[in-house]
Amino acid sequence: MKYERFARTATHLFASILFFVSSASAITSKMPESAHASALQSADNPPIFIKFTPERVPAGQSFRVEVHVGTEQTPVDSLFGISFALRYNAPAILEPDTASFSSGTLLGKDVVFFKLAEEDLDTGTISIAVTRKAGSSGVSGFGTVFEGSLKTATNLSDSTVIQLSLERINGRDKDGAPIPLQLLDVPQIPVYPPQDFELSLAPDAQTVEIGRAIAYEISLTPKGGFNKNVPLTFEPSYPGIRATFNPDSVSPGQNSMLTLSTDSSVIPGSYPFHVIAQIDTLLQTVAGTLSVYSVPISPASTQNEYLTNSVFQIDVQIGATGRPVAKLRRVAFKLHYSQNQYVSAIVSDTLQPQTGDFLGASAAITTHHSQSEGSLSFELESSQGGGVSGIGTIVHIPFTSILETPNNSILSFSLDSIVAVDVDGDPIYLEEQDYSVNLAEKVSYTLQATKDTFDVSAGDTREYEVTLVGSQSYAGKARLTLLNAPPVSQWQFSPPEIGNNETAILTIQTDTTTANGIYSMTIRGVDGNLSAETMIALKVTPAPVFSIVVIPPEGSLFPGDTALYRIRIDQTDFLSEPVRLNLSGQTYPWLTFDLNPTVIDAFSEANLTFITTENAPFGTFAFQVIGKSGTSTRDAIIELTLEEPPPSVRPIPFTPNNDGFNDVVIFEFDELQLQPGEILIFDLHGRKVAELHDKMQWDGKDENGNVAQPGAYLYVVRVGDKILKKGVLALAR
Repeated sequence: MKYERFARTATHLFASILFFVSSASAITSKMPESAHASALQSADNPPIFIKFTPERVPAGQSFRVEVHVGTEQTPVDSLFGISFALRYNAPAILEPDTASFSSGTLLGKDVVFFKLAEEDLDTGTISIAVTRKAGSSGVSGFGTVFEGSLKTATNLSDSTVIQLSLERINGRDKDGAPIPLQLLDVPQIPVYPPQDFELSLAPDAQTVEIGRAIAYEISLTPKGGFNKNVPLTFEPSYPGIRATFNPDSVSPGQNSMLTLSTDSSVIPGSYPFHVIAQIDTLLQTVAGTLSVYSVPISPASTQNEYLTNSVFQIDVQIGATGRPVAKLRRVAFKLHYSQNQYVSAIVSDTLQPQTGDFLGASAAITTHHSQSEGSLSFELESSQGGGVSGIGTIVHIPFTSILETPNNSILSFSLDSIVAVDVDGDPIYLEEQDYSVNLAEKVSYTLQATKDTFDVSAGDTREYEVTLVGSQSYAGKARLTLLNAPPVSQWQFSPPEIGNNETAILTIQTDTTTANGIYSMTIRGVDGNLSAETMIALKVTPAPVFSIVVIPPEGSLFPGDTALYRIRIDQTDFLSEPVRLNLSGQTYPWLTFDLNPTVIDAFSEANLTFITTENAPFGTFAFQVIGKSGTSTRDAIIELTLEEPPPSVRPIPFTPNNDGFNDVVIFEFDELQLQPGEILIFDLHGRKVAELHDKMQWDGKDENGNVAQPGAYLYVVRVGDKILKKGVLALAR
């Protein structure tokens, strides 16, 4: 029974709605457009209008749409049903939530509500029809006839605006008569994206030299009205790289500078990083890259192989492609080279290291060369006020190698003690790089004379040593000859041919008629197509004239004494060489001599000292002093006389008789002149007769002043505990 009643009611209501909708359509279609528009726009008619909630919609959010009919001032009268089309201008960014659609509050709850939306969504149209049920009366007043939600898309910009409108508005009373309604202006709905921001880094990749810093610009672009200050962080952390922000946060319209500073510990390479901006739930990152490079400093050359016994150049270069130096002002370093027993840098008045063009024409250079260490120290300073930047050669260094250098020797170069600064005084970190070249053997030889210049007196002879020094593979022999020898002279090589590391003696014999002068000569060695020469010189001077003077010419001494003579070179002429002295004569076991010096110049002296022993015999002995200079020889005779010394106790006997002759016995000892002593006199029975202290002589009286008896007496001479002499003396009357 309940089911049959519900079915009859539903059929009746559905027929009423169809009648209302068809009647509304028929009336609207029969009403001229101008009359319909006029009826809607009449100021006296109740209004129909749209309200939005909220007035601004975040992207991705829903907003509420309400269609109102009537107001408190202008209510609608007897409204039974209404239909209209709700249009929106952006179907691509709006999605109607049809489940939220309802008939509003004006027509009450006992209504039939049609939402014909699905087939019209592509055109942005929602068809709505609301009617009270059959048998009901119309309503008067104001209120909503439609309520529903629409959702916005998320991919919107700030400029997106939603425009809604009402079309085909049709209001009826319960008899189907139209109710004119006034359509009010529909406001626009701005749709903005959620508050967010974008982070950018400019540039996103940079390259920096070790020890220097570089800056990136960070900017923030707001979205959805974002307007906050966002803290910045840097990730990850790298050894030797320090990141600083200024300021340490960024906001719309303001930038922050990210400075990445490197120090000498950083390893050259590429360092990816992220700048992170985070506030509340919003987080954005931007990626960047820092490429760190070191400025290389390296020896270099135009060839990788050089011949031995030749001059070649090694350069020191700074910078490389993609790794230039910047604002270099000063640089100092030490260059080491191997094989320094064969190889040497050339630092002379005619050939020496020079600054490269990179530092400027008037660049300053200071060089210190140590061949024993195999190193060169340099200090270089650019002449450019702003320093120099780029890539270039800073110094050219000449080198040479000797013939003995082994074939295919590797000559290595390295750098250390590197210090470089820019124009601001800041350090520049340079990466040293090693370098090497090959030394290939040049098969040849050289001749070397041990002394290239000699002086010789006319008629004298001189000898030169000539050595052949060949390369490692040289195995021949060179025949020697002398060119431009002095006239009226003879020369000879012994042997006439020499091989590698062999020596020959060149003897040149001048004649007494050989003219004075300096003779430049050439020693030449020839072995097939190979030849070598070396220069020597011979200065020929007249035979020297001189005399030897001995001062004093003769002398005497006692055995055990020493005699000194002075030897002087006098009356010289053409004496170009020193005089060599020696002493000639018979040798004696009791005699030694010292001649110092043995080589003296004109008008200079030597000392000749004779030293005798106490057992030397008495007599006169002759010696010859011989002096030789060049081809000239001179001599002088020295006579040395040894005399018998007087006794130390005398006279014996003595006669104390006051006749003025031999009245006292005298005791003469050198030791008694230097320090106090005593003399004791005893008779033959051992009785002390006298003791002398101050006066070292005895007058023949005893300690009591009595005259002693004639006869023999014993004496003892003593200094302290030392007895100088014991003996017997005789007293006579």
